[in-house]
Amino acid sequence: MKIVPLEELIFGIAFVAVFVILQLPKKDIDGNSVPTVVFTDKPSLFHGFLLALNFAFTGAVMTISLRERYPKIARYCRGLAVVSIVGAVGVLVWLALLSSTCMGHVSNLNNYTYIS
Repeated sequence: MKIVPLEELIFGIAFVAVFVILQLPKKDIDGNSVPTVVFTDKPSLFHGFLLALNFAFTGAVMTISLRERYPKIARYCRGLAVVSIVGAVGVLVWLALLSSTCMGHVSNLNNYTYIS
């Protein structure tokens, strides 16, 4: 059984994630399409996720392209891909924490009346 190189795994994950995002139902928020399934009312997290996914994809493609001829540069590109995919997963974990706890309602704290 052959082990898949890390950059090829990141490339595959980023590629599939983009096509999954394209299939999700979307809502326009401030002129931007935001998926309603995962990123409901959180367009900034969605943009952060897309940015991290874009860097992960770019780093993986550059690593695959440069790994034989320029291994030192490819190593830096692989690092970019790894850090970026960790950032994308971090955004998804943050969303999971926001939706599973009351942290998703922190913006509504200003509407409460405090009795002292």
